[in-house]
This record gives sequence, structure tokens and C-alpha cells, in this order.
Amino acid sequence: MKFTLTLLFAVVSTLSWSQVDFNNYTTLIAQGKIPADFSTQTKQKVADDIRTDREGLSKSEEAKFLEMIHYGIDNVLHSGLCVYGDPISTYVSDIAKKLLKDEPELFNKLRFYTIKSNVPNAFSTDQGIVFITTGLVSQFANEAQLAFVIGHEISHYTKNHVVQTFDWNLKNHNHHDYIDQMSTYSKDKEFEADVVAVELCHKAGYSDNEIYNSFDVLMYSYLPFDEIEMPFSYFNTDYFYAPELYFPTKKYEIKAEEDYDDTQSTHPNVRRRKDTVNVALSNFDNWGDASFVVDKARFFEVRNCARFESVRSDVLEGNYADALYSIFILEKEFPTSIYLSKMKAHSWLGLTNFKDNNRISNAIQSTSQLEGESATIHFFLKKLTRPAMTTLALRQIYDIKQLYPQDTEISMLYAKMLSNLAWKESFKPKDYSSKTFHEAANDYIAKQDSINAADTNSVVEEPVKKQTKYDRIKKKKDPNTIESFDTTKYYLYGISDIVTNNEFLDSYTIEEQKFKDAEAEEEAINQLSYRDQAKIRKQQQINESKLGVNEIVVVEPTVISYNRHGVNNVKSEELEQDLEEAIGYASDLVGTSTYNINKREMEAGGTDAFNERNTIMTLLQQIIVADDNDEGVLPVDYLLLQDVKNHYGTDNILFTLVEHQYQPRLTPGGVFGMVFLPPVLPLYLIRGFFAANHTEITFIVLNTEKGTAEYANTLYQNSPVKKWNLRSQMYNILNEIHSKPQ
Repeated sequence: MKFTLTLLFAVVSTLSWSQVDFNNYTTLIAQGKIPADFSTQTKQKVADDIRTDREGLSKSEEAKFLEMIHYGIDNVLHSGLCVYGDPISTYVSDIAKKLLKDEPELFNKLRFYTIKSNVPNAFSTDQGIVFITTGLVSQFANEAQLAFVIGHEISHYTKNHVVQTFDWNLKNHNHHDYIDQMSTYSKDKEFEADVVAVELCHKAGYSDNEIYNSFDVLMYSYLPFDEIEMPFSYFNTDYFYAPELYFPTKKYEIKAEEDYDDTQSTHPNVRRRKDTVNVALSNFDNWGDASFVVDKARFFEVRNCARFESVRSDVLEGNYADALYSIFILEKEFPTSIYLSKMKAHSWLGLTNFKDNNRISNAIQSTSQLEGESATIHFFLKKLTRPAMTTLALRQIYDIKQLYPQDTEISMLYAKMLSNLAWKESFKPKDYSSKTFHEAANDYIAKQDSINAADTNSVVEEPVKKQTKYDRIKKKKDPNTIESFDTTKYYLYGISDIVTNNEFLDSYTIEEQKFKDAEAEEEAINQLSYRDQAKIRKQQQINESKLGVNEIVVVEPTVISYNRHGVNNVKSEELEQDLEEAIGYASDLVGTSTYNINKREMEAGGTDAFNERNTIMTLLQQIIVADDNDEGVLPVDYLLLQDVKNHYGTDNILFTLVEHQYQPRLTPGGVFGMVFLPPVLPLYLIRGFFAANHTEITFIVLNTEKGTAEYANTLYQNSPVKKWNLRSQMYNILNEIHSKPQ
């Protein structure tokens, strides 16, 4: 799963609670004491959990199950997307407490965590953890619908479905009709969980109608969290006008169906689940009529948190069209939210970068994928040419800057937009008109009316100076002349106030001069001899890796060790400790101060360290999405990253990844052949075993201020992962980035 500091709100005895400030929203962060789920090492979790007997599994099967499940769970917990103690997690926990009001012991075994992801999902584990995504929470119409899903996941835990499914897989995986059998088996578990969830909701007093309506949420959850028509005039201002012909002329139907073919799916279709739940609902009398049992106001507050997170997740993942549609919806309720303005600026800057790098299809759906009201924004953005996209992005970001001139993050987004413009050969302020679209259109219409009137009245005018071919061409190319007016070039009239603004022009000229200076420097190098060019290029390459770093934050050194069965999780975890020790050893020799943030030290670092790690992991994800952007990204969690920088006194972050495989290069035929060449057999065996090791060590240094990967290097070696080897490699790398460029 590609996956806030909110104001703390909690229901107290007086039923008063602090509302989230959505005008100045910041992303969900973990709160409170760090749970053992996040601070205990995975290897220890497996050892502790294996003492519990699991019906149906032998000891060896249980060991295999626990290793698979615990390492899988920990990948989610430490993905950078998971939080605890936040408003959503605590609200979900309070709903579960209502559902289990007659079973307090069961409730105390459960833990509830939120995953910041737009994938609409909820799932539970054999250990009593229930995960729910912000993408799913954003979709619900009321608390009762959310409660049914929570009850469903609790049922999976109480009915031991995770273990039973694992046991079934072990015993049936080799059957020729495995897929069909697995589909049937899994559907039975889903039906059972639905029935138990109905009973839990009945006891809590929820409305039976809303439980039934929960399936509408599940069926349409792949769509944005609301369906509101986006008017064609949405992007229009006093200065910018987008003609309606650039918007779709038809509505795009929503294709989801209740009774889809589920024969190859592990989940039954919505129609069958509705039928099952309908029968279960009829088994109980005296249904309550409550859509809200815990707190109505709190539900909508939490749902809005999830919807704001939806925007952030889309920006992080480069789904800029979806982000803009969600912003459009949320602006109706939060028209003064500076957070939404920031995310809008991030989205437009991202769109121009994708367009420049021919990756715009990553952010915009194809025509065949369009459904519902959000199709309008996708259709429109797809129609935009590169100059039109650039112009509209400048318009949007400039207007946001005028609204919030003192905001640091918005100012930096505007500065990045200016820098991008100056480096585009296709953008020149002189190519734009000083008139708005409507002014130019009115002038054109007035001239046509004048010509028509003159023709009608047959008025003899003074002879006009004869124009040459070149005069006419120049007029057509000048956006300020009537002759040049062209509705297909509507964007040329969209920034008339900007291209005549001296402050903008001065800033643009400064950035443009940087571009010209860089070009001149490159041209000067190209004029040198081949030998001198090679010498300069080599020195440039050396200097690129010399960062002069004296302090660095080391985040999650990771080792993945493979054997013939796949990832060896236990071995990987042991080698990670060796890698951490090697980094500490090398940093002492080099003289670089390192600060460690990793999941193995979460108990000591606590919630603050956990949140810092999540923030840094988010930046890494954002840089990966924008991998073609050499100028770097402005982090979506800019303020939180500033806190990290202030805490450690450095904006440099080191990630280290070691991947090791051991595959002996011995074949039965080879060994048999060597029998006839006895002197060569030992050499063949030595080569087969020692050349079997393949190790890749990747180093990445991120700069949180620039939003760039300042250093990236991958080393390859045919040797096992040993402590001395890791120490040597880490010394070389840390020494290199510690050195100052010449």
C-alpha cells in the first residue's frame, strides 16, 4: 500500500471538546504513549506470540504463520502512513466500545489504528489490531455505517478467520480447483462476519436501515467522497477565462453494479451481501433508529479530517486531478482554509512538472476511466496544452500568493513556480496580452461591427496606409492587437495583470538570468578541448557527492535478505542491527554526528520519534513520485519537517538499503561433469558457493529544505553481508559525503 497534527479533541464529562481548525489543518499524527505494537521488535513479537496455542495449526505451522503475519503487520505499522491516538483512531475505538459494551474483556484485547491512505479499506489481524483507512472513513454518511464496518472487522477477529484461512491455504493450495474453493471459503467468512456485525449493531442501538445502506458506501467507495457537479466557470476569474468547449458535453455514467461476477473474488458481491444482511436484520426485533450513538458532531469532525487527508494523500501520490476535485468540494464548507489553498498550489505545481516531463497521464484518468462528476476536471486538464497548463498554474498560484502574502510555504511554492517558468523556453511574458479575454473579445467584436456598419453605409473613408505582408504577420503575432484575437489561445489573456506587474517581472528576470548564466557556463565548457571537458566533468561528478555534511539524521537502515523461499525476515532483522552498528562505528571514525530514527528504537524515542520518522518517510515518498523533477519538491508536510530540522539541527537525512541474495551456482550436471576432472572439482565448488552471494547497498541523502535527493549511490558486490564489510562501506560513504566540494 502505496499509503496531523490536529487540535486534540476528546469528549469529557461536560461533553465539550476542542474542534479541529480546518483553516489551518495539519496532517494526522500519533498521540499519547507509544503502544507496544509499534515499539516491540518483530522477532520478539513472534517469540512472545508463539506461546499461544492456535487450534488447527501444528507448532511448525504456527511459527510460519506468526512470522508471516507479524512481519506483514509491522510493515504496515512502520510504513509512514499509520498513526495511533489520533482523532480517527480514538473515535473508532469509542464506537467499538459501544458495540462491545457487554464484552469489556474482548474490547480490552483490541487496538485501533488509522492508515492515511485513499485506498478504501479496513482489516483486522489475529493479534487484535483493527486498521481503517482515511479513504474509507471519508466515504461514510453517518456513524451507523462506520459502526457496521468496525463490527465486521471485530467479527473476523472473534471468529478466528485469519488463522482459519491460513490453515485452509496450507492444506488446499495444491488442489487443481484452488481458486474456486478459496473463493467459496472466503465468501463464507465474509457472510459470517456480516451476520455477527448485525448483532453487534443491534445491541448498540443503531438503525437497521443505515446498516443496510452501508453497502452503498462500499460499492461506490472507489469514487471521490462526494458527487457534486463542478461548474465550467470554476477556473474563471476577472482575469482568466476558460471557454466551455474545453469541458465535457456529456455526463459520464457511474459503472459500479451490485450483482457483478464474483466467482473469482474472495469477497461476495454487494447484492449477495445485502441479501444475507437483510435476513440477519429480520432475526432481531426492536431495532433502534439511531444513526449516531457516540457523537454526531464528532463523526462529522472526524470525517472531515479523513477528507482533508484524502487531499493530502492525492497530492503525495501525484493524483493531482483528484486532489483538485476534492478541494473543490471542501471549499464549499471551508472557503477560507489556507490548507486547501496550499494543497491547490502543490497540485498545480505538480501538474506543470508532470506535463513538462511527459508524465501527465499519471495524474489524469484516461477517457475510458472517467466516471461521475469528477470527470469534468480530468477532461479539462487532459485538454490543456503545455502553455495553457503553465499559464493556468501560474494564475492559480499567483492568486493564492496574493491571498496569503506572508505565508512561508505559499511563498516558496510561488518561488518554485517562478523558477520553473524562467527555465521554460516556451514561456515569455511578452507573448501574453495586457488585456483580459473579455476585453480582447469586446475589442474584436467592436471592430467587426464597425466593419459591417461601414460596408452597410458604404462610407468612403480616408485612404489607409498600405500594410506589408510583414506588418500583417506581426499584428497577428502580437497578443495586444485585435487581429491576433483567437479563442483557442484563451490562455494568452489569462495573466494580463501578472505580466504587467513590475514585481513579477523583476523576479522573473532574476530567475531567467540564472538560467542564462547556467547556459553560458555550459557553453563555455563545450568550447574546451575534449580532455579539458572530461577533466571538468569528472570534477563536477566528484563534487556532487561531496556534501560537506557534519550532521545527519539516519532513518531506518534496512536489510532485505533473500533465500530460496523468499525474504528471510529473521535474518534481515539481525542484519539490520549489524548495519546500524556499522553506521555508528563509521560515523565516529569520520567525525559525523548521526541521529538515529528507526523502528527498533521507538520505545526510547517514543511518539515524537515515531512522528518524525513518519514525516521523513512521507518526504521520501513524495520525492519518488516526482523523480523527474531535478529542482526538487516542496514537502506537503513542510511545517512538520521544519520541526524535525530544528530538533536535530540538520536538514540532511540518510537512508540505507542493503539487499542480499544467496544462490549457489551449482548444477547437478556441472558437479557430475567435474567428477571426470578431479583437479578442477574443488575450484568449481568454491566458485559455486562463494560467487553465490549478491549484495546491493543503496545510499540516499535527502535534503528536507530543498526537497531533493542530494546523493544517491548503489554499490554491488559478490560477497556475504558481514560486519567488517558493512563498516568499510559505511566509512567510505560517510567520508565521501562528509568531505567538502573543491
